[in-house]
Parts: sequence; structure tokens; C-alpha cells
Amino acid sequence: MKKLLLLATLFVATLGFLSAEEKAPASSAAASGDVVDATFTYKPSRREAQTVKEVNLAGEFNKWDAFATPLAKQEDGSWSVTVPVKKGKGQWKFLVNGNWIQNMETVAERIAPKPDRYVNDPYGGKNCENDF
Repeated sequence: MKKLLLLATLFVATLGFLSAEEKAPASSAAASGDVVDATFTYKPSRREAQTVKEVNLAGEFNKWDAFATPLAKQEDGSWSVTVPVKKGKGQWKFLVNGNWIQNMETVAERIAPKPDRYVNDPYGGKNCENDF
């Protein structure tokens, strides 16, 4: 009976430990310095400034979810968001009014952070890649 009780206690403790581990990675990663805050900015051209209603950021850090990371419009007309990203190489791209910017090189002068390089995507376009 004591062995059964001991096994049950160990089982419950293990479940609690595993559950806590599942919730902890982001904070433990941040605490260990594996995550940095990165600010992404998009400045519409003069021609498109009046028509831009939303800008979103997608990348490896949010599993390329096109609408998980919206940018907020700033007083100067640019759009910006700060997100935690894992240190290391990471690719990303903007969507404007729900449409992917196919080739991010075409907006290079109006985005931040400045990409360290451009990488071909599987759809014939180019993603930004940075060393965060």
C-alpha cells in the first residue's frame, strides 16, 4: 500500500513538473538571454499612405501567422511593433492590407530593422533575414 501511495505521489508530482515546464520556456529563455526585443517598422510610400489600413508582420518567430502580429500606426504615418524574438537568424516579411509584400527588397528603404540579407522564399519572392 505504501508503495502504491508513493508511486501515485511521484506520478502527480511529475505531471505538475511537466505542466510547469510547458508554461515556462518563454520566461526561462528570456531570463537566460536567448530572446531579444526587436522593433519592426514599415513606412508607406507617399502614394500608398492614404490607402494603408493595416500592416502585419509574419516570420519564423510567429510561425508565419499572417495576422498574429499587427503593427500599430504611429503619428508620423509609419507602422511599428516590438516583439520578442529568439537570438540567431530569423526570416520575416510584412503584409499590407492583407497582401504579402512579395519582394521585401522593393521596400528596403522604408523598413526596419534593415535586413542583414534577403532570402528567396518558396513562392518566388524574397524574405528579410536578420541576425537577432
